[in-house]
Amino acid sequence: MTCAAVVLPVLLAASCDRAPQTPATAPAGIQEVAGDYDPAEWGHLDFRITAVYVDQQLSEEFPGHRDGGPWVFMDCAAAAPGGDVPFVVGVRTLTVPGGPDGEAPTNRGHAVVRTADRAGTDAFLALFAASFHTDVPEPLIPKPLHPVVFGTEILGTALNRAANDNGFMLGGGGTWTATKWLPTTPRLHAEVFLNYSLATRQGEFAEKDFSQRENLMAFWARALRDGPRGQRTPQEDPNVSATGPQLGPLTPIAGAEARHAFFVPGGKWLVYATAALLQVPGLRIIGTAAEKAGVLSFVLDGVRTEQVGDLLNREGIAVRAGHHCAQPIHRRFGLESTVRASLALYNTCSDIDALAGALLRIQTARPGRSV
Repeated sequence: MTCAAVVLPVLLAASCDRAPQTPATAPAGIQEVAGDYDPAEWGHLDFRITAVYVDQQLSEEFPGHRDGGPWVFMDCAAAAPGGDVPFVVGVRTLTVPGGPDGEAPTNRGHAVVRTADRAGTDAFLALFAASFHTDVPEPLIPKPLHPVVFGTEILGTALNRAANDNGFMLGGGGTWTATKWLPTTPRLHAEVFLNYSLATRQGEFAEKDFSQRENLMAFWARALRDGPRGQRTPQEDPNVSATGPQLGPLTPIAGAEARHAFFVPGGKWLVYATAALLQVPGLRIIGTAAEKAGVLSFVLDGVRTEQVGDLLNREGIAVRAGHHCAQPIHRRFGLESTVRASLALYNTCSDIDALAGALLRIQTARPGRSV
């Protein structure tokens, strides 16, 4: 997952020489939930491998392979309430040579998923969405379908499952291969773990980051059901200009040098934001070091982090919800995820007020909660 910093929306500049403002109009639809994200609710889909085909090459027609190539294809079946859902997985491993300074070689690869027909696609999408606690995207106008090959990273081979069946143990002698899939297009980025054992004929999809569920399902829908989206043109999309963007002269941000100090450790904006968020009942800031940068990570009592991110997004406030590629430090604090708001040069105290006010509305809207 790409862990770029996410910033709050830009609003008009305003003086921060005042107490933080926290309006409290409650939105509808907030549900009572556990305080932190439950690891048991991470997306997971087990499947059986019913047949294996080695030394294969890609082909257009289902099942998507024929003899004579470096690919391994697996016929798979996942259990569902209405019966097994069949699909085909193809994988290919590439060894990337090490660098000139002694870097070790790395294993990367490619993967592809195929379904037999529209009914099989609909069944796969429905089962995957249910297993990952999300929804199937609405169908788009269908385009011609072609195999969609995407990149993978090989995380380990000859692995043993951990005793609690949650993860893997190093040391060799096992039969499992652990991979990270990168089903990505120019407009979508997602990641998911795909682990399998050809010896025991078992496999699993395992969630990497719940904030990517929507993108992951959008990718499967495009690859297996809707087909690739065509080139955006002014004729098809009124938001596309025929002449492209017109850039005017660049104007420096007034007082940028002075305002930069507001975002360094102990800066004015960070002090103001910390005070504003601490007015929200049940909010706990994670990471309070004196020399921290202008980033606020927090959890909200009784509300899952991904739900906080979604509700803030509905109010036009962009934050990041997840583990931010920092699982060990999260677990050091007894957490699996946090919400992260990142301050930037152009943010103002009005942005901070908007964030604190939205969090207060989220918290006070929960049943049985009052301030």
